[in-house]
Amino acid sequence: MKTETITKNETIQNQYQSLDNKADFIREVAKELKKKPGTLKNHWFSCFFSVPTAHEDRVIEMLEEKISLQNQ
Repeated sequence: MKTETITKNETIQNQYQSLDNKADFIREVAKELKKKPGTLKNHWFSCFFSVPTAHEDRVIEMLEEKISLQNQ
């Protein structure tokens, strides 16, 4: 029996898709991680979802917090 493992990058991609306000989220991440929003939008959260490994855990935490708030 084959089990599929979901990568952190796939988790980020799936959770990001469920956000109501992606622009707000990108601004929040950019502020927290001291990055430019355009860089995040074009490189981290575009087609390939290439969030650097060093930031994956924090981005997942922030996504979970944001989704929780939007679902209240």
